Amino acid sequence: MRQRLFILASIAVSVVFMALVLRDVPLAQVMERIQQIDLFWLGVCFCLVTLALWTRMIRWRLLLPGYTLPATKAFHIVNITFGLNMLPLRAGEVARSLLATRYGVPLITAATSVVIERLLDVLMVVLLLTGILTQIPGIPPETERVALLFGVAGFTGFGVLLFFAAFPNVAHRLLALVFRILPFLRRWQPQLEKLLEQIIEGLRPLTSLQKLLPVVLWTLIAWTASLAGLYTLHLALDIQNVNLILSTALGVALASFSIAIPVSIASIGPFEAAIELTGRIVGMDRVDSVSLGLIYHAFTSLCYLMWTIIAFVDLGVSIGDILKQKPTPDDPEPTTTGTHPA
Repeated sequence: MRQRLFILASIAVSVVFMALVLRDVPLAQVMERIQQIDLFWLGVCFCLVTLALWTRMIRWRLLLPGYTLPATKAFHIVNITFGLNMLPLRAGEVARSLLATRYGVPLITAATSVVIERLLDVLMVVLLLTGILTQIPGIPPETERVALLFGVAGFTGFGVLLFFAAFPNVAHRLLALVFRILPFLRRWQPQLEKLLEQIIEGLRPLTSLQKLLPVVLWTLIAWTASLAGLYTLHLALDIQNVNLILSTALGVALASFSIAIPVSIASIGPFEAAIELTGRIVGMDRVDSVSLGLIYHAFTSLCYLMWTIIAFVDLGVSIGDILKQKPTPDDPEPTTTGTHPA
């Protein structure tokens, strides 16, 4: 019953957002703009979307030190993650953790690697927005200061998490202090302690500078590929008279926030609204911004769907197989045959 209500709510959210995006927009002009798209730049965008997926696979493997998860298999698992995240219940991350256990990666290790990925991506969005808001003409000085503080807070928060990962006893003592100060939280003590341990475990590979730098590097490469992908769609639609770099950076940042909204169908509606809002901020023509939002979301979703289908075929699994899969009671220990391959 809850799942049905969630799906119905997701459909409603998508419909409402799409209605707001398409309100008072000449749809005939939007379709004409999309039909005139430059296929060359669309092909470049496909390559960049694929590159972004591949680089995220490399980053994920770096967060699984000691486990020999083959690159091709890891790529397929990451693709399945993005594909299943388009479903209302967003089961992609759970599927990734379960599929990783097929290749000797303990469930808790796979799950915590996903936690650190999300933390890194959130930090990137925060930094991106911080830089963008200070570059938008007409932004009040107060907003710029808030954006700067937001970025500093993001860096500080991540640094604190790394400190707790390096000194987990401090984190546990601090959590115990919180329970003493706020005794009503004790009812969730087991869950909160488990969550803390998972976050610490996920961050532990990054407590070494030698391990942290490659992960940060591949995070930057992955986000650069994502930014370049949206930039090429501006070129494909021949969008002019706006700052393309600013539009690209703000569009990717806001679209990332829209994807985080769990109640929608494949982020349809919120995603397009994010790009349309970006267009308003940078002074883009309404027809151009709506066309960009529709083609950006549709094209990237088709890319994810294509790679997801290939992944299912190559791995020989189905959605039903993933849902039925259960981790073994005893998680296997990491292999000691060498360091993680680059």
